[in-house]
Amino acid sequence: MEQLLSFIFWTIVIFYVFRLIFRYLVPFLLVRFVKKMQNNMTGGFTQPTDKPQQEGEIKVKYTPKEPAKSDSNIGEYIDYEEINDNNKPN
Repeated sequence: MEQLLSFIFWTIVIFYVFRLIFRYLVPFLLVRFVKKMQNNMTGGFTQPTDKPQQEGEIKVKYTPKEPAKSDSNIGEYIDYEEINDNNKPN
């Protein structure tokens, strides 16, 4: 009988300990994780402000596009005409 009561007691204690952990520790860790992810996501979009531009100065960043590459193994184009079959029954 003593073992059964001990088992029930420790089961209840463990249940309440897990309940406290999930109530306080998990939300804290989740908020911390979300803040860390937000900082990672917004960190890549900030523009470096090394040298402020003067008023009226225009800076254009241009990277030329590469010419389209054609694959010679595609095959040749065959033009075809549609033939109407007048002997076909309706």
